[in-house]
Amino acid sequence: MPFRAPVILVMFLVGAVLFPTPLAHGDGKVFAPSAIVPETPDQRALVVWDADASTETMVIETSVRAAGDAFGWIVPVPAEPEVAAVSPGIFRTLEAVFLPRLSQGPPLNHPAIVITGVLATVLLLAAVFARSRRGWIRGVVYAGLCIFFLLLALLPTLGSPRGLSGGSSVVVLSRASLGGQDVAVLRARSAGDLEAWLTEQGFDCPAEATSIFDAYIAEGWVFVASRVERSSEGAASEADQTQVQNTRPIAMRFKTDAPVYPMRLTAVGSRGLDLELFCFGPSTAQIDAMEIVRSGPTRFDEPALARPVSSPTGKIEVVHQGLRALVGDAPWATHLRANLTPAQMRRDLPLSWGDALESGNVRHSGQSASHWALLIAIAFYLALALGMLAARTVGAPRSKLLPIGAIGIFATITVLIFTPMTMHPVQGRDAGHRWGLMNNMDSLAESARSAAYDLPDASAEAAIAAIRGALPDPELAEYADENPLTGQRPVELDAPGDYTLQIDEHGRAVLRTYDMLGRGWDTAVWGPDSAPELSEPWIRPEAPRDPPDPFASDQPTPSPSPQAGG
Repeated sequence: MPFRAPVILVMFLVGAVLFPTPLAHGDGKVFAPSAIVPETPDQRALVVWDADASTETMVIETSVRAAGDAFGWIVPVPAEPEVAAVSPGIFRTLEAVFLPRLSQGPPLNHPAIVITGVLATVLLLAAVFARSRRGWIRGVVYAGLCIFFLLLALLPTLGSPRGLSGGSSVVVLSRASLGGQDVAVLRARSAGDLEAWLTEQGFDCPAEATSIFDAYIAEGWVFVASRVERSSEGAASEADQTQVQNTRPIAMRFKTDAPVYPMRLTAVGSRGLDLELFCFGPSTAQIDAMEIVRSGPTRFDEPALARPVSSPTGKIEVVHQGLRALVGDAPWATHLRANLTPAQMRRDLPLSWGDALESGNVRHSGQSASHWALLIAIAFYLALALGMLAARTVGAPRSKLLPIGAIGIFATITVLIFTPMTMHPVQGRDAGHRWGLMNNMDSLAESARSAAYDLPDASAEAAIAAIRGALPDPELAEYADENPLTGQRPVELDAPGDYTLQIDEHGRAVLRTYDMLGRGWDTAVWGPDSAPELSEPWIRPEAPRDPPDPFASDQPTPSPSPQAGG
């Protein structure tokens, strides 16, 4: 059966219909005070490795869903740790500073794309039907139909593109109240002793945990146990008691021969875990089961800026003071991510350090991936048409060009479909949103001034109380009702797009808003008549080069914000 031109059209239609281009667009186990086995939907952690001191610093934040008003959270570590409370804003800051530069792709001139497609189609069909008058008429008809369905196939690509007390059988090595949580460091003689201790605290312990407790105890590990009280919002009803709530992050620093992320205890009763690790160390961090999202050198100094806007430098910017205190001078940072299966969670995750190679600093948006796919496909299609026309000109028989043309068309469609997949397009925010964040910071300051304006009780404390009750209020200022980085209401938290309130040395109420990198910028929103006026609307407070060590005994623990929890 001869290979006819209508077959090309049919195959083209089948390909366009069947293959439409897609739109581009720590561990620790939670023990509940009931028989319901709590779930840990996701977990993220900061891991810092100091090779010179053989010291690992680990900060874990986990989400839990379980019945009850309190949870017992147990984290095994290789040696007795120092513990400290840290701000929940650290993890939001990590998310922001690890964001890659988001490429929106090459600009496209849509009329030029259409004209190029039409030209390529005419050349392609001219190569097939150029030898007769009737052939030219058929060629024009087929060209029109092919162009129509080609535009239908390309249309999607033109669019634009988450109170513990010790028992006699368990030795309490240390105990402290950190961030509203009662935290104890425990050493147990056996799993039975530890389970009895948990029972005394009112928490059920799954039977599957016994063998894991025994294994850790045999290896000389200790346990960090904290009692997490459910937030008042989460305890309102029985239905609310099964909502997801985040634990307050606790920092642990301990000696170990090699960095490790403990995982075996989390596997108890788990159906899988979404895990994110932000690792700082000598080079690129590697874990067999985890994907490297981004890896790059760190930067600790910050340029002098008159306004809270900065351009990405390609480095991991560590200027948030709480994060800086934990990271130290680690020269390299890596963001790892994995969706772990229960089988992968049955062993602890050792960290190794590979070559210091940058990766993931630029990611493509859905729009960028589709633009590149369209340009590559059009170039391939035009090259196919020119090649067939040249072959026809030198006398190549049409019967041999037809299958080549059909294969070429399908190859073009394949390129158009699968090129975006190879670029792994992501939804995210590019550097332009840094200006949107600044607008949000301006609006928060305007809203705070409005809330504190003409108070009858002229005191900074009263001003802060009024501001705290009003922020964020979209009726007071535009853009004040949403953090552009999270898509949620700004909260009182030291994280990008959020804010904190304080009283300065002049008795003024100061709103501190946080930019893309977690740097605080101050603006006075209320002040007594005797207080000096600010010469600039935004002041970057002078930050210490060596921030206070959060593990130092004389450091105050950060008080949790009621808005930032759960």
